[in-house]
Amino acid sequence: MLDLFQMLKSYKAVNHRIEPMPKSRRLVAGIAEAGRNKNIIQALIEADITEFMAWRARAAERGGQKYSTTAYVSSCLAKLVGEQPELQAYKSTFGSHLIIFEDVDIVFTVERMIEGKLMPMTYTVRNCNNKSVGELDEALKGKKTEQIEGTKRWAIATWMMNKPWLIRRFFWFLLLHNPYLMRSYTGTVAVTSITPMVHKGFFGGGFPLSPMTLTLTVGGISQKAVRVKNEWVQRDVIVLTLGVDHDVVDGAPLARLSKKLSRAIANPKAIIGYE
Repeated sequence: MLDLFQMLKSYKAVNHRIEPMPKSRRLVAGIAEAGRNKNIIQALIEADITEFMAWRARAAERGGQKYSTTAYVSSCLAKLVGEQPELQAYKSTFGSHLIIFEDVDIVFTVERMIEGKLMPMTYTVRNCNNKSVGELDEALKGKKTEQIEGTKRWAIATWMMNKPWLIRRFFWFLLLHNPYLMRSYTGTVAVTSITPMVHKGFFGGGFPLSPMTLTLTVGGISQKAVRVKNEWVQRDVIVLTLGVDHDVVDGAPLARLSKKLSRAIANPKAIIGYE
């Protein structure tokens, strides 16, 4: 027994440090735990985003407004979901009905510096299906720069971070079993993006744990050789992951949404309306 104690003690005899677990991780853990309770199926797709990137480059040269990739892709998704709101339906409290919201309220996850530490914060933009790309981009930029401390959102987040595990779990239980609370506190669709945090040419996506019925992950953009009219050309291709709650949405509607989203992204003129 003494030898075992000495052996265990020796494992700690390395260069290391011990820090308290940030309370903000409790929020992330709660979201992940809620996501594990969903029967999520994923679709990994590629979309040709060449025309949008070219338009954005021209807009930058003219000194015009340059929309973010996340805002553009989210706008494409919001319009498609607005046409088929069943894709963002939620089960009623007892699971006997589906609650189908007509407005597409997107909750975005953005990393912010708060109290000297980087923290993931969520921001909800309402009625995205009836907003233009410019309006969605402006709303998202405003959310990224708005003051956090002292707001109602921060008060709720702080309350959650300081409560014991059992209370936090009960809070998530209420959200997951009440679609109206879920929409009020979060939204109807989730969008997360890793594009700003990856190096140029990174060609990959992500599979997040999400408690939402529909979640879009915006991945990296890279150049890819594509055959067009018997010729190989270089195109900018973005990786996207669509995840849906299989209890509510089947694979066939997910496949159709993936195809429509890919086509919509490839045709920015129809979404942005430029000449």
